[in-house]
Amino acid sequence: MPMKWAVTNDIISGKATNSGTKLDPLGNTTRAECAQIIKNFVKKFGK
Repeated sequence: MPMKWAVTNDIISGKATNSGTKLDPLGNTTRAECAQIIKNFVKKFGK
């Protein structure tokens, strides 16, 4: 459910692969990816 919420709210979009975009909830996240997720969250829900 949390992954669906995050995608629906444009917080995450997944990683680009040869076959399109892939969500990988058990994979590793880079520092840059984590920063982008936080930025997207604050932009959408911050004041």
